[in-house]
Amino acid sequence: MAVKVKQNAKEVKKESENKAANDGANGAKKAGPPKKAKKTEDYFTEKYPHAIAGTLRFDESANKQKMKIKCEECGDTNREVYTSDLFQVKVCLECAKKKRAASRKKKEEETAEATA
Repeated sequence: MAVKVKQNAKEVKKESENKAANDGANGAKKAGPPKKAKKTEDYFTEKYPHAIAGTLRFDESANKQKMKIKCEECGDTNREVYTSDLFQVKVCLECAKKKRAASRKKKEEETAEATA
């Protein structure tokens, strides 16, 4: 039994091209990992109660899915977020600003008391 030793890179390239041409002629498809399916709207509305059903859309500029949410503080439904952020975004921008301002004020008061 003789073992063929490949002489150079050109021969290796030619051999791989021939193999690819033969695979295409036989109609064989390359097996690869399955493509990740897009998650459905039902999935998001079940997992994230603040997500509004019927608002899922695809944003082509960012190549992501977007969905509207209902603010847990005021009930506003105008905020649209990417589905990848649904786990962390639960309030509208106005309520988020109010929360941050209150948090900063509380922190300032605590540091003022500590230094006094």
